[in-house]
Amino acid sequence: MEGLYHPASSVCYSSFQKNDGSPWVKRALATEGTKFYYWFARFPVAKEVASNNGTHRVEFTDVRFFLPGIRMPFRYYVELDDSGKIHSEGFMRDGEGESR
Repeated sequence: MEGLYHPASSVCYSSFQKNDGSPWVKRALATEGTKFYYWFARFPVAKEVASNNGTHRVEFTDVRFFLPGIRMPFRYYVELDDSGKIHSEGFMRDGEGESR
């Protein structure tokens, strides 16, 4: 072993774009389920998924549990229609929704 630590050039990281001003994220944050999720999550990130057939999906992830390529537990989603009415919400199973 040459050294105790890997070189800085081998460090992998991810960054997340803020969704400031997104009406879909704002509406999703107003649900009781999302409020409960935010009570639990230490490092929550909201991700707005592209509109599909008149619905909008917002997914919430707590990056403290984020292990890219391994698992993504404790994810919560909210699906809304174009008027902002909630169609469904709840916890996602690990691996669910990866293709979106």
